[in-house]
Amino acid sequence: MRLDDPPRPNGARRPDDPARLIDAWQRIEQWYDATDPPLDPGFRPPVSVAGLSMLVQQVGGLLPESVETLLRRHDGGVDGRYPLPMRATEPTCWRMLSAAEIGAEVQRLSEVARSLLSVVPVRAEGPVAAVWWDHAWIPLCECGTGDLVCIDQAPPPGGRVGQVLLYG
Repeated sequence: MRLDDPPRPNGARRPDDPARLIDAWQRIEQWYDATDPPLDPGFRPPVSVAGLSMLVQQVGGLLPESVETLLRRHDGGVDGRYPLPMRATEPTCWRMLSAAEIGAEVQRLSEVARSLLSVVPVRAEGPVAAVWWDHAWIPLCECGTGDLVCIDQAPPPGGRVGQVLLYG
């Protein structure tokens, strides 16, 4: 538990607790297995140690434990399959990025952000940096349109480290 975490009633776990994430993935996998006929969501096998090490280097050591936990379970999903619905973006479904894809997106978007010659107007809602791209955003999922679900590792005042943001 982090020092800034408030006590939770009845032993409840933090939202980013790795055990809670594993429980959630098991429920997702069980749901897919229980369909008749079983559906193949296209989840990849776990990330390799080398793949995880490369990603940590690419994101400057900002890889949250929760993202590492997810990648150790599935190194993203097969390109073109979008098995993960999200209530906030219905009917859009999402695909988890692999470690290599996360690293490539961070590098690509960081390069584009550095190359912007003028200030690009940006609209941000909530406690999120109003910038075109922030090096502390870790892309986790994509929906095939260029939009990303990211984990914010350095939010402005009022935000919370690890908050989820929709980039697009």
